[in-house]
Amino acid sequence: MYEGITPKGTATIDVFGLNRPTLVRGRKAAFVTAKNLLCSWYEHRRAGRSDEADEIVEAIAEAPFSAVVRAIMRLPAPAARTVMGAGTLPAIDEWRRYAAAAPPQPGHGE
Repeated sequence: MYEGITPKGTATIDVFGLNRPTLVRGRKAAFVTAKNLLCSWYEHRRAGRSDEADEIVEAIAEAPFSAVVRAIMRLPAPAARTVMGAGTLPAIDEWRRYAAAAPPQPGHGE
């Protein structure tokens, strides 16, 4: 659920109906999918299965929820631990290193 920080933010949430049940469910599903993909990518990298890991990178880059992954990457470590779970932190750390070393993809830069 979104909560407005300012009166303008609250009005925007209300006007656009950003807390409609279908949107809330969609955001939750995107979060779970992104988390699972990050963990799967990390396990493939650790096991030396670079082809499978690369497929996941492509899927994340093209997915409609790629913004969720970028938002996860912006979380400071304490917040990431709370939101994602401590077991996911190694995958997040590795993705941050990977993303920092990777050349930007057209249309996916931030």
